[in-house]
Amino acid sequence: SPSAADPFVAQAVSVDQTAQSGDLEGKRVLEQVRAKLREARWLRVTIWQRLHDAEHGYQSTARLVLGPEQCARMETTLQIAGASCQHLLVSDGHALAEVERYAGEPEKISGCYLPGTDAGPVREQFLRKRGCTGPLPLLNELQTLVRDWQVQTGTWRQRPVLRLQGAIEPRRAKGNAQPPAARCCRLYVDAASLLPLRLEWYKHADPQRSPLVLEMEYRDLELNRALSPQECARAFTYQPDH
Repeated sequence: SPSAADPFVAQAVSVDQTAQSGDLEGKRVLEQVRAKLREARWLRVTIWQRLHDAEHGYQSTARLVLGPEQCARMETTLQIAGASCQHLLVSDGHALAEVERYAGEPEKISGCYLPGTDAGPVREQFLRKRGCTGPLPLLNELQTLVRDWQVQTGTWRQRPVLRLQGAIEPRRAKGNAQPPAARCCRLYVDAASLLPLRLEWYKHADPQRSPLVLEMEYRDLELNRALSPQECARAFTYQPDH
């Protein structure tokens, strides 16, 4: 398994004003990141991830759009051992359509109604189980898994960042925030916006002497830019190709 693909250069950087009072504390920085995501009614992001595993390794790219009242659209391409498939999930807040496409096979289309009639949290959990969610649920789980975060300032891909690093406590795990084999996590946060950029999981507590198990990036993350009614109709309505 490889080490982290993108080098981090430790150095002083200009940090968001809300994080500058006193020394940077990992738990407080993480809470500020989570607070920004909690306030978002609209979210757009490309989620890229790669699992380094000889038997179950994969790479995926998902373009996700989330709107109010459980409106969602997620288009995912998954690559495993030279093969690939496409998955489309569309929710208009009431009904859900899913389409799977494998090379050389007919596409599989399924649909259902979202649970409940006025149950926001239940419907959000329903979408979350299908992977249709932004970074917030994952960061919420990491808050329970990592007790002490260490913070460094520096650059990653030539942009100022905060890097949070902490050991995972398996006994505190309550969800699926980390691969089973991971014992350490790193979170890269944009220093100006305090939005998450990258997550890394390592097999052992010391990343310097440990293989990289899973890496994930939140690319082009954008919050609270509302879609027009026409854009909503295109994004959150499933239209068959034929």
